[in-house]
Parts: sequence; structure tokens; C-alpha cells
Amino acid sequence: MSRICQRIRTEFEAWRTRDLSGVRLDYLFLDGSHFRMHQGAPAEPVLAAWGIDTDGKPVFAGLAPASSESTDAWDDFLGDLVARGLRAPLLGISDRAPGLCGAFDRTFRTSLRQRCLVHRARNVIAKVSKHDQDEVKADFWAIFDVGDAEPGDAAIAIANRQAAEFAAKWKTRYPAAVDCVTDDLTSLTVHLRFPAEHWKRIRHSNFIERTFGETRRRVKVIGRLPGERS
Repeated sequence: MSRICQRIRTEFEAWRTRDLSGVRLDYLFLDGSHFRMHQGAPAEPVLAAWGIDTDGKPVFAGLAPASSESTDAWDDFLGDLVARGLRAPLLGISDRAPGLCGAFDRTFRTSLRQRCLVHRARNVIAKVSKHDQDEVKADFWAIFDVGDAEPGDAAIAIANRQAAEFAAKWKTRYPAAVDCVTDDLTSLTVHLRFPAEHWKRIRHSNFIERTFGETRRRVKVIGRLPGERS
């Protein structure tokens, strides 16, 4: 077991320092998940980057521990990817964590950024009574169902109109939930500028959440990792 772990450690060190100059990403998914990595410390984030390259293939781009999801932590994480040759993606997909968003915008100035619709849907539903949650959730997702609209301004115009209908229906009963949609609608519809066959994959960060879900399932039986190397 010790030999296996050492080999994995050696392979991981080579992977995390590898040259990324040959990687061409259309989409970059970023997120962090928390694990207990140090004695007596609370759960701390592991930052991760998954991408989809220009051939449509998934690329696991980066993984690193951090003490928090701060601006400095994300700046360092993304800066390392760039230093190893990673070029700016067309689109970044993440939640609205201020540290992450700020670091992404500074590092990839030419890239667009899509706010994760799944995270935003959770924010909306959290402000709605249980009785109406299913209906509000369905109406939220209907905002971004623009049928066969042409990607770009035409699709976004339909989504904006449907968001206005959502607001008109629910603003009296759930104004805070409506604000979750309307206050930052622009960042929720960026994916509609890209090919329609990609919309359902790039409008949320579930692509990276699946990795974290499996990792948490495996780590759960351990309780606490003996260190960040683990």
C-alpha cells in the first residue's frame, strides 16, 4: 500500500506541474469543495478546474488545496494554470463566489462568464415556501427554455421576456426570489450566445459537481484526511 501511495503521489506531482500549452479549451468549469485536511482545522476547500476542449473532450486541468475560497486563493490557482500555458477559454462557468469571479475576470480578461443556473435555482427556491417550490422551480427553468431560437441576441431576448413573465407572476408573493433572477439576469443568459447543442451542458457547473460528489462519497467513510497530500 505504501508503494502504491508513493507511486500515486509521484504521478500526481507530475500531473499538477504538466505543461498546458497544448490544451485549447472552449469551456472552463471552476468550483471548490470542502474537506477536513488538517488536524484540528475546519473543512477547507480543494479548488478544481475541468474543461471541455475544442474537440469536445473533457480535460481535468487543475486541482489544489486552499485555506479558503478567497480572491488570493483563486488568483494563485488560476495564475498557476496560466503560468503552465493554459490559454483563455471562450467561457467560464462557476457560481457567484466573489473571490472566484474576481480572479477569473482578471486572469481571463477576454473570456465570458456564465453563472451556474443550478446554484442560482437553489438560491431562488430557498426564498420560496415549500408549497410553491415545485412550481417556482419549474418556472425558473422555463426562463431559459428558448426553443429553437437562434443563439445570441435572439435567444437572450426570449429569455429576458420570459424572466419578465416570471417576475410578474411571483413578485408580489416572493419578491426576494424574483430579485435573485432579475438582479443578475445578464450573467445567467451568457450560455445562450453559444451553440444551442451545448446549452444544457454549459449553463451550470454540474460537470464538476459530479466529480466532487463521487469524491465526497469515498471520503465520507474516512471522516478526516490525515493531511492535504491525502
